[in-house]
Amino acid sequence: MQRTQETYLLAFRRSMTFRSIDGKTTFISSAEIVPGVELIQKIPATREAPALYELALTLDGEPKVLIVEKDLVELHKDRNTCQLSPSLKSASCKHEEGKTP
Repeated sequence: MQRTQETYLLAFRRSMTFRSIDGKTTFISSAEIVPGVELIQKIPATREAPALYELALTLDGEPKVLIVEKDLVELHKDRNTCQLSPSLKSASCKHEEGKTP
């Protein structure tokens, strides 16, 4: 599946702890909203497993790939439109969000 350039706001429906292959843990509260999340792929449900999302995001300053149950998260399209000022020192942003289909 091809990755898109669209990014999303990610909200967890409950607090979760993720463990990496090397044993490091990352806790994410249900109160957090993670911006700039890229949807790598949607994995459909089977008889044995629920539908999943594979997501690319940055947590604690490190790029991560998470696989989460679709029912445990909400993805909202992140429609940030930012324009740099002529001095390139600041940006004015217009933010709109919409729920994914």
